[in-house]
Amino acid sequence: MRLAAELTQQQLAKELGVGQSYISKIERGENFIDVMLFVRWCLACQETPGALLDSLFVIKQAGELS
Repeated sequence: MRLAAELTQQQLAKELGVGQSYISKIERGENFIDVMLFVRWCLACQETPGALLDSLFVIKQAGELS
């Protein structure tokens, strides 16, 4: 999502008010993301949080996500 929005980790981190290493850890699955940070992350990437969750649900139903 971040890459599709053409944002670097540093740019997204600045937008969200967090460190770049925190963004990296979330993307690598080493940290969980707070729901409100998820919403802000989506909006910073020009995505609707609900639409993104819906797409994850479809992927899960197709068995592509564990």
